[in-house]
Amino acid sequence: MKTALLFTPFLFFLLGFYGASLLVRQTPFETPNLVGLPLSEAVALLSAKELNARILAQREKPDVEPGTIIDQVPHSGQRIKPHQSVFLEVAQQPKKLSAPPFIGLSLLDAQKRAGADRIRLKVWTVPDIAPRDTIIAQSPRAEKQLDVPQVTLYVSKGSVTTLRLVPDFKGVPLSSAEAHLKKEGVGVSSNTSADRLAEETIVLSQKPLAGSIVDLSKPTSVQLQG
Repeated sequence: MKTALLFTPFLFFLLGFYGASLLVRQTPFETPNLVGLPLSEAVALLSAKELNARILAQREKPDVEPGTIIDQVPHSGQRIKPHQSVFLEVAQQPKKLSAPPFIGLSLLDAQKRAGADRIRLKVWTVPDIAPRDTIIAQSPRAEKQLDVPQVTLYVSKGSVTTLRLVPDFKGVPLSSAEAHLKKEGVGVSSNTSADRLAEETIVLSQKPLAGSIVDLSKPTSVQLQG
């Protein structure tokens, strides 16, 4: 009984000390500033202050070293207690883009696709049998990773040949022959008399002859006679 009484003050001292230490440990303090620190240093600092590190998100920041803290919650200076969590946003490098498949698209559709992917286009027009404004080649090739967000496109400007074979108009109604030649941008002259023009006239001869080659880039005309 006497031994128990001797230890009672010591026991109360221990309980008081433990209770006081718990009270002190739970006292709020300011959240440290972690922005700009590497993730490993931020975790070590939080651990030393008995705070828990939690990765909230990773965000692409091409101008920041990957793994650097770019934001935190609670923010620096806000009050926090031990064993609470600090949520961190960490920088990561942007993923490299791959060249989209542009071949076969119209230039307008290719520009829309490139705009959505934030890719710059360098466009060259070349003569080709493909329809005008159709992408016929690209560099780099489709699905290749891009070191820089730029793709060169080669776009058809259509066939540029202006050479044509003169059709055989003999036996064709004069009005049909004239309509065809005017559509091609070729001048037409006719030696048919006014009396015959009043009725459906058939082409009897022509100049140049059928099968002749004419260059539409130069003033060209075909003479028809019915």
